[in-house]
Amino acid sequence: MLPRMGVALVGGRLEQIEAAARVAAAAGFEAVASGDSQSLYQDVYVRLSLIGRAAPGVRIGPWVTNPVTRHPAVTASAVAALWELSGGRSFLGIGTGDSSVANLGLPPASLAQLEDYVKAVRALWGSDSGSAGGATRPLRWFTGRIPVGIGASGPRALRCAGRIADEVWVLTGALTPQQRAAAIGFLEEGTRQRTAGLALSPTIWWVSVVSIGRDEADAIEQAAPDLATFANAGFRMTLRGKGLPLRWRRRIERFLDGYDPRFHVEVGENPNSKLLREYDLLPFLAERVGLCGTPREIAEKLERLAADGVEGVWFWTRADDQVRFLSELAVGFGDPLPQ
Repeated sequence: MLPRMGVALVGGRLEQIEAAARVAAAAGFEAVASGDSQSLYQDVYVRLSLIGRAAPGVRIGPWVTNPVTRHPAVTASAVAALWELSGGRSFLGIGTGDSSVANLGLPPASLAQLEDYVKAVRALWGSDSGSAGGATRPLRWFTGRIPVGIGASGPRALRCAGRIADEVWVLTGALTPQQRAAAIGFLEEGTRQRTAGLALSPTIWWVSVVSIGRDEADAIEQAAPDLATFANAGFRMTLRGKGLPLRWRRRIERFLDGYDPRFHVEVGENPNSKLLREYDLLPFLAERVGLCGTPREIAEKLERLAADGVEGVWFWTRADDQVRFLSELAVGFGDPLPQ
């Protein structure tokens, strides 16, 4: 039995998006998202509209947008429009800001700003009270509660997600029980101050890098660009509370110092993946977050995670041909492909 699965489609050509979404839906993915990085690929809401039209049965939303480049009223309206387009299946995925803000030379939002932003968006939907940036007047054409998810890695971000989010994408690593237990502990600290009106705890997605190869070793080699992206997203804000042994901590620090956001989701070897190899971080990251191997081997690893109590896995990959990549995964899962 496989866990619930979601996937973010980042990069690629617009004409690929719809076909990739159809294959993801046929392969059993519950949610299909798009990243929000205006300097690196097309607008997130254009991409999500195409996904919603192509795969009407899946959940759709940005994974993830940020409080810096988009006013809360703009985000509230866009995600509400997706709610209408998808028949009530949209969500808002948000974080403090990564490549979208770094490539503009701007700092990410603080967690306090993120929390204020989420309150403002919910107020604009008429489902909460709060304001940010003058966003105090609800949308005239929409009223409702749309799920809000937060991408989180450090203790403070996980506590914040535990306090205010409907779902959370955990970027500290799903493949080791120790990392899962640590992240759940931080989330539970946040749920003790849970926002009124929410479920008792957020739905958890464990983020993993997925790579297909001739065998596991080949797949790990091919995963280097995605693992570099993950390392930046998962460790750039803080190394505290992430279970890093000292020998890896120093290498991660050097890697982060040299990370270039212009190549954040670049396919193939790029300066960031080369930097990852320079500090010999590939084996460590593959063990921590990599689902690498043949399609069948990946399916077997997912089955083991489900048996170990992992309910939801979110795929992080940037394939040059996303349709082919998802089609190969679908074969591994034993699912039929769309005709």
